[in-house]
Amino acid sequence: MKAKFLSLLLLVCGLLSNANIQAQPLELIDIKINQLTLSVELADSPKERAKGLMGRKTAKPGMLFVYNSPQETAFWMANTLIPLDLAYIDEKGVIVSIIQMQAMDESTHPSPGEVIGALEMELGWYAKHQVKVGDKIEFVLADQ
Repeated sequence: MKAKFLSLLLLVCGLLSNANIQAQPLELIDIKINQLTLSVELADSPKERAKGLMGRKTAKPGMLFVYNSPQETAFWMANTLIPLDLAYIDEKGVIVSIIQMQAMDESTHPSPGEVIGALEMELGWYAKHQVKVGDKIEFVLADQ
């Protein structure tokens, strides 16, 4: 399962890195958490990850940050106008931490170790949908 998740992640990263998406809104990708299927924006380049949801007035539809390999990282809310929930995701697709971040807060929120990604949603989203640490995030392939 770990190999399958990493293979899908690398495939998505490779396909999108070749596309000219910088001048357009971020690509949407379908993911599944528990019984929920949703489309979120994919931030998989350093530039997209650095900008994230800065300057936006809404977190919808959510943003999935993906890294090429597992790494320690940290998020902050500089220039982010809205409060957010952030879930760190390990290389197996498992949520290893969920934190709440306040708008315009410049303190850092480090990952609890190496992660392959993070999912930002509007504040309270994880509690509202009963998503918790230990739940799994999976990519939904177009032919499923």
